[in-house]
Amino acid sequence: MARPGGFSLVMTAATATIASCAVSVGAAGTARADDLPPDPRGASALLVGAGVAGVSFGTGMTMTGTSGDGFVQNAGIVIAETGLVLAPIAAHAVGGEWKRGFFFALAPLAFEIGMLVLIQQWGERLVTLAPLGTQYLYSAMFTGTVLSSAVGVVDASFVSRRAASEAPPAPPPPSAPPHAWVAPMFDRNGGGIEFGGFL
Repeated sequence: MARPGGFSLVMTAATATIASCAVSVGAAGTARADDLPPDPRGASALLVGAGVAGVSFGTGMTMTGTSGDGFVQNAGIVIAETGLVLAPIAAHAVGGEWKRGFFFALAPLAFEIGMLVLIQQWGERLVTLAPLGTQYLYSAMFTGTVLSSAVGVVDASFVSRRAASEAPPAPPPPSAPPHAWVAPMFDRNGGGIEFGGFL
């Protein structure tokens, strides 16, 4: 017999994965439309962030989805959410944007705190025995964590574009300094002195 929380978890994972892919594809499409050159730092940031999020998500959801123990199920949720909070920080760290990474970690952290409140309230009953409304709530919180984390990771991939836009404009080429000259002149009729210059 299927656990009551199983359908909720599956829907959470499916919705979050589809939405994350949509965000990533949309960002990639924008980059292609602008004819941007290859960006190794941006690609590395995206890979690092996605790796942290993917490992934590896979580990946590495996624990929650395969175990019948309420404590292990809750631990899987916390592991998955914690990795999703860390993913934007790790991604932005590749480009040295630590403050921006912490900023983008605030939203998934808020969702994780809400999840911890639910775990504290329902304990080992959260996944299997909590009312349907509560299961919808924790599914919504988990989806929010994934989406906000994905936005932060994708943002990290544009590190080079931000650096280029924030760089000071190149100074204008130096102009020739003012100067003058005096030169003697001679011809058959005599001689003289020529004066000239530029301002």
